[in-house]
Order: sequence, then C-alpha cells, then structure tokens
Amino acid sequence: MEQYKNKYWDENRDVKITVLTPTYNRKDTLLRTIRSIENQVFSDWEYIIVNDGSTDSTDKVVEQFMQTTKHPVLYIKKENGGVHTARNLGFKNARGELLINLDSDDELVPEALKVFWDTWKKIPHIDKAKYREVVAQCKDESGKRVGQPFPQNINQLPWDKARKICYESGEEHVACFVANVMKRNLFPEPEGVTFMTENILWRKLDQTYCAYYINDMLRIYHQEGNDHLSSGLSAGHKKTIQNCKNALWESTQFLNDWKTYQDGGSYAKELLRYCIMNHILRQDATQQKFRKGCALKGVKNKCLFYLMWFPSIPAAKLYQKKKMKR
Repeated sequence: MEQYKNKYWDENRDVKITVLTPTYNRKDTLLRTIRSIENQVFSDWEYIIVNDGSTDSTDKVVEQFMQTTKHPVLYIKKENGGVHTARNLGFKNARGELLINLDSDDELVPEALKVFWDTWKKIPHIDKAKYREVVAQCKDESGKRVGQPFPQNINQLPWDKARKICYESGEEHVACFVANVMKRNLFPEPEGVTFMTENILWRKLDQTYCAYYINDMLRIYHQEGNDHLSSGLSAGHKKTIQNCKNALWESTQFLNDWKTYQDGGSYAKELLRYCIMNHILRQDATQQKFRKGCALKGVKNKCLFYLMWFPSIPAAKLYQKKKMKR
C-alpha cells in the first residue's frame, strides 16, 4: 500500500467534511466525480481517493488533480481487494466530522456539502448521538427526481417506519455519515471474499442508529452502470466461482442473523441462494475449506437447509449453465 498527500494535507488541521471515493478502472467517470467536488460552494473539505488496484490511467487523473487543487487530498493505492476494503481504508483515514462516500461514477450538485453540513448543524446537539447519517435524494441527468420524495414528517415517525419509507422510495440516495460512527463500524474483511453488498453493514447499524432524511436532490444519477468495484458479478468460470464465494459468505451472514437482516427480504429465497452456491462450490475441491467456514447455525437453519438441498439441485444446474458458459 502506498500513500500520497498533496501540500495542503496538514495532519494537524481539522476539517468539517471528508469526501471518500474508492475507485477501480474508472478514469473517465472519476474525472467527473472530482470536478463535482472541486465545484462545491462549501470549502471546508478534504478528499480521500482509494485506488483499489486499477490498471488504467487512474494515477494520471489523480496526480493532475492533486497538483491543481487547493484542498487537502490523500491518495491511497492498494492491491485489489474489493470496495469494502477500500472504504475501510478511507474511513480509518478520514479527519472530518462528517463523511461522504462517493463512488467514482457519482456526481454531486454544487450545493451538496453545504446542505449536508447546514442540516447536520441544525439537529439539536442532544439528538445527534442517535444519528449515523443524513440521507438526501437524487435526480437524473435531466433534473428529474429519482424515486419518491420523503413525507414531510418522516423525521418525526418511529425509526422502523421511517426506515421502511426510505427503502421503498427507491434505491438511489446519497448519504453523509457521521465519521466517528463509521470509524467504529467497519465492513468485515473475511478471507476469500472480494465483494459484499452495503447491507452487510447498514442493516447492523440500523439496530443502533437512525438516519435523518431530507428531500434535497444532492446527487446526479448517471446510468453508465455500477462502479467497477462492485462488478464481482462478472462472467467467466474463474470469476463465477469467486462470485459464488461472495454470495455464499453473504447468505451465511444473513441467514445466521436473520433477525437483523430480514427487512424486505425472503428467507426462502436467501436459503435457496445459499444452497445453489454450495452446490456449485462443492464441485471444486479447492473450495471445501471456504464452504466449511460458511456453515449455518441454529436448528431451524440446518433443518431447512437439508430439506431444500435436493430440490435446489435443478436451480443450481441452471445457474451454472447460464453463468459458466459466458
């Protein structure tokens, strides 16, 4: 791992907001993301960019930015390990009171940081400890709102109802986190896993912290596709095996702690996914140790797993036929 700091990065200086961008082979869209940060009307920010083993000219894009910007920038280069590991590095190095995780194909509107900061400062100090983030909405490239607006009284509703409304309003939001909360709650980094969905961490945090919702549209949603750090769902035999490992590990976490992760999910579908991934990895002798590390806990899980094992074989064969031959 290598770290580079521009001349404005002062270890003894505090900042209000840290912007974090993990990136992997996104030199073209990364430039758009960087420009959207440079154009912020709010000036008290630092930028951390974590290069997760890119093989394109990401270095040149970041180096040019570090030479021209008048804001503190930390550039971290690491071996490819997945977006969750890149985010953890950024969380650990963040110095701001607030932290925005901005993917390398994202774009903020110029007022975004100011709106987030002003919203956070308006929350009574006595209430701040219960919040982990301020959540805003997105608009598409034409300026149209993505998803449904939040009800005006959403922050007065019980947390479980407010959270459900957020999840049902659409998948595209942008959040500004309380940095210290994220520093204390990192993504797990299990050996052999290169990708996990954000819900692995967010659902756990839902048990302890709330979110504060605003209807401002602070991120522009572009449709080039998901960030390449999330493309653990690529084709080909080798990558399909890795995808199965990622999915098996995640299903294990969900099923073994279903009380935490059940919101909006189907236990039967999750168990089917677990069985399918097991069927595929069972054929590879090198994956047996990994499979043993993904064992289900509890009598209910184990009994239902055995009941679904044989009925899930056709689904596993179909999945394998579609994925392995691409």
